[in-house]
Amino acid sequence: MMKLIALLCLLVALAAPVHAYTQAELEQEVQHSEDMYRSGDIRGAQSYAQTVYDKATAAFGPASADTLYAGITLANMMRGVGDDAQALAFLEALYGTATASFTQYAPIRIKVSVAYANALSDLGQAQKALPLHVEAAAAAETLLGADNETTLVFYFNLAKTYEILGYGEQALAVYRQIEGSYGRIASPDNLMQRGNVAAQIARTLYQMENVPEGLAAYRRALPLLADYWGPNHPRVLEQKLVFGYALWRSGQDDEAGEVVNSLLASATVAYGPNSVFYGDVLELQALTFSKGGLQAPRFAQALSLMAQSITLKEAQLDPNHNALGRPMLEYAAMLRDAGQFGTAAQFALKAEKAGAASRDLLIQTLVAAVDAGQMADSDAAAELFRILQQSSSSEAGFASLQLAARAALNDGADAALFRQVTDSAQRQSGLEAQLLEVSMRPLAERDSVHEAALRGQIAENASTATRAQAALDANHPNIADLIGGGALSIPEAQALLGAEGALVVVDFGGYRDSPVFAMAMTEAGVGYTILPDWADDYAAAVEQIRTSISLKLGTRAAAPLDASAAATPTPFAFLDAALLYDRSIGQVFAINGKRKHLYLDLRGPMGAIPPQLLITKPTDDKTTEQTASWLVRDFAITVLPSVYALKLATLAKAGTKPALPLLGFANPVYTATGVDVSAAGGQALRGSLTPLPETEGELLQVAMALKAPADVQRLGVAASEAALKGLPLTDYGVLYFATHGLVSGDAVGDEVLGEPALALTGGDGEDGLLTATEIAKLKLNADLVVLSACNTAVGDAPGGQALSGLARAFTYAGARSLMVSHWPVESRSAVRMMTDIFDHRAGDPTLSAAEAQREAILSMIDKPQNPAWSHPAYWAPFVLVGDAG
Repeated sequence: MMKLIALLCLLVALAAPVHAYTQAELEQEVQHSEDMYRSGDIRGAQSYAQTVYDKATAAFGPASADTLYAGITLANMMRGVGDDAQALAFLEALYGTATASFTQYAPIRIKVSVAYANALSDLGQAQKALPLHVEAAAAAETLLGADNETTLVFYFNLAKTYEILGYGEQALAVYRQIEGSYGRIASPDNLMQRGNVAAQIARTLYQMENVPEGLAAYRRALPLLADYWGPNHPRVLEQKLVFGYALWRSGQDDEAGEVVNSLLASATVAYGPNSVFYGDVLELQALTFSKGGLQAPRFAQALSLMAQSITLKEAQLDPNHNALGRPMLEYAAMLRDAGQFGTAAQFALKAEKAGAASRDLLIQTLVAAVDAGQMADSDAAAELFRILQQSSSSEAGFASLQLAARAALNDGADAALFRQVTDSAQRQSGLEAQLLEVSMRPLAERDSVHEAALRGQIAENASTATRAQAALDANHPNIADLIGGGALSIPEAQALLGAEGALVVVDFGGYRDSPVFAMAMTEAGVGYTILPDWADDYAAAVEQIRTSISLKLGTRAAAPLDASAAATPTPFAFLDAALLYDRSIGQVFAINGKRKHLYLDLRGPMGAIPPQLLITKPTDDKTTEQTASWLVRDFAITVLPSVYALKLATLAKAGTKPALPLLGFANPVYTATGVDVSAAGGQALRGSLTPLPETEGELLQVAMALKAPADVQRLGVAASEAALKGLPLTDYGVLYFATHGLVSGDAVGDEVLGEPALALTGGDGEDGLLTATEIAKLKLNADLVVLSACNTAVGDAPGGQALSGLARAFTYAGARSLMVSHWPVESRSAVRMMTDIFDHRAGDPTLSAAEAQREAILSMIDKPQNPAWSHPAYWAPFVLVGDAG
């Protein structure tokens, strides 16, 4: 009987109605979590918001608008407690759900898009956020109208993202559109909104160096904000301080001083005399007092005020906080002007750690401190060498660092993981750029299916990179130690140079009046100096040298042969070559016969010429090619894409060696004859490119020198892009391309190239243009890649990147060194040069590639097969980049 009663009670309980979680309850609980957050119980608010989200998911499903609404709140709580990475991943998942479940114009999808985009922008991923802001603003305008306040908030977010990305014109256009709309809206917050937008317009204009209009916008913003908040409200004071800095930078010191005086008393009341804001006001006052330098009547007071500002901020902030960087940098410049170079250098270094690095000020103060006896030479040299390596942020240096990491991982499975991570990063940039382009189209031209596909690819690519990085971190948590963080110490570099090596770096700053700095290093010591001339002077000498080398007839270039061109080049600029050496390398390096191998990292305009044609002694009107003191007479020369590349050869020795000595491509077919081009989606290369039959003999002789089998020579039709991509390229120690090299902007038939490329035979689905993008995707293990073609080192403009897109791409793909050219090469002399280099190495296997090149060059100068070949136009174009051993 008792069991029957218990069973009946259970059945009654099960039959009782279950309370359903309602939308009203969800909204109340979301509001409660936000109230907890505002009251300061941040962790409690996050925990409560997680519970609310879980309940909503159970009640309404993960894809409901109510659940997504609760998810946005939870993500905001995550960010509030500092879990930014978790919040971003969670928002990304919410966005994926929202886009899969709702149309572009659904309010909840717009809210999720904005929350995700704002998080991306705040966390340094503005490029990824931009298309989301564009989508949200356009959808809001369609639903709510252009002058709706919600729409204007979304457009404001879009404009700020444009500003972060440096798209000033686009940001300004949107801000002005918003300002016009707010002028038509009557709302309680209208004054504040108009003031905020005017302030953003002012800042954008100022960043665009439109100072008059920027100051006018500040003057428009401040009264509006003061009327809304009151003249002494912190938000008004903050904008007034920004206005004061703008006045000071524009040279309106008297008005800037008036702003400072009005701020001093107000800042003390609003923020307190020991606050960071009060320190900012003191900093501005110091700057207004210091205008005019050491001769300014209140310069000593300016020094004291700046020191006081820094002390106030140091008491409130972390020593490396970015708010300390600017005053420390300004203080360092003032100390330099006062002759206190040692202290100035210390503060410049502190500013660097706080994110306000100034290459120019660091170099000036460190050198001056040593000269004045205020700093030890060894300490300054160590810092200067570090700074030189940091200022070399070229893509070539990045490619070398990636290659070094793979070499340190022994080219095994972990190296493949590292390659996967870096490849994914590059692909991510491309996909995000595509999404940005399509999402910024007018609404009538938008393709939601294509956009969704791109977002899916972006998500999958990011997931792939995350998995690879996690596996790599698990196997090699010390990867940064393996490659040394991409920088060498002086003792490390000296050990790598050995007894016969020397390193010279010539570095240019980012401004016309930046100091040009040079450092030389051998096993025995280090020398450095600020060079005597400006960047424009070096660029002019380089241009004179390049102008004196004019070859068009019979070159491996994209342009048709010019039958009217002279068969011999113009007279060489001996004087400029000697002057350039004397005013650069010669300032820090003395030739004494002890050093045999010169490693050069020449940047800025000096990267646009091959260094072997510099002349080490004065010239006169009797100087000839045979009597000139070419740099190559004294040294084997290796060009470095970065100082760190010195270490690459050492790291590579532990890797797997290629099984075969050579893979070569010569004399490709540039017409459709005998080639199936139908699969290439267009015509083969026609008309513009001349055949290069002599390159077949060039490749044959190189193959003989390397004792390579016949099947590694791809000639004529076989020298195809499809064949290259189908081969196991990691099996070959030397890759050799004897063909036309093309630069961005070259015209081939009806096509104008958008990036550099090598011309190969087309067909089998390929167009015959092996572009830099395609090269970077190859997997190589080559000690040397020879690009026996034109313009594979740099473009025509002095001051560009130290390596062309082709060379950078091959380095990234896995080439440890490259032989590349600085200008269109004359084909017959190029054959002789290249075959001589490999013949020299075959005759003496202990000979380095750089020394073999040196011997081949000297033979062409002193014993040319053709008398014209003693001119640098013939023997100088090729440089060895990286240490091939």
